[in-house]
Amino acid sequence: MEEPKLREVLTVARAFESLGWLLPSDWVDICVALLILGVEDDDVIALACMDAAVTGWEVDQPVANLYERYGISSPAPKDSVDVAAQALAMDLRARSVAVTGPMIRMLAKVAGPHYESDLANQALGAEEYLDCTCVASVDPSFEAELENLPPLDVPDDLIRLTTRRLRSTLPASQPPHSH
Repeated sequence: MEEPKLREVLTVARAFESLGWLLPSDWVDICVALLILGVEDDDVIALACMDAAVTGWEVDQPVANLYERYGISSPAPKDSVDVAAQALAMDLRARSVAVTGPMIRMLAKVAGPHYESDLANQALGAEEYLDCTCVASVDPSFEAELENLPPLDVPDDLIRLTTRRLRSTLPASQPPHSH
C-alpha cells in the first residue's frame, strides 16, 4: 500500500475514533488488514499482534506513533463527521441494507444534539421523522445526497472495519411507522 493511501486509512480511523465509534480492539483488525495489504511498519505489526481484548492503554502509544509518523492530526468535529459520512456511503454502496434512510440513521448517532457539524445535526433532526406517519417528512434528496458522497481512497475491507460499529446500529428490518 502506498503511503498516501495509508494516510487516508489512518485519517478515516482517526475520524471514527474521535467520534467514539472505533474501539481499541478495532485496531487489531485494521492492522491485520494493513499487513495483508503489504504495509511494513513496526507499529502496525505491534498492533496486529495484540489480543482482541486489548485496552486503550495498550494501543494508545502505537496509534499515536502512526498518527505522528504519517502526519494525521486530530480532526475538527465537522471534518470527522464529513469523513465518517464518506466512509459510510462507501460501505452502503458495497453492502445494501433493509431500512429506509440508512445514512440519516447512522449519522444521527454520530454525535448528540448541538454537535459542531451541520451534517450531523441535520441527520439528527431528520431521523425522528424517518418512520413517522405524521405530517412532517424527510426530504428524500437528503438521503440520496448522503449516499452519493464521493468515495475515499481506502480499500473496501478497511472501510468495512472502520464503519462496522456504527453500521451495527441499523435495524435489521424496517421499523414500524408511528407518531
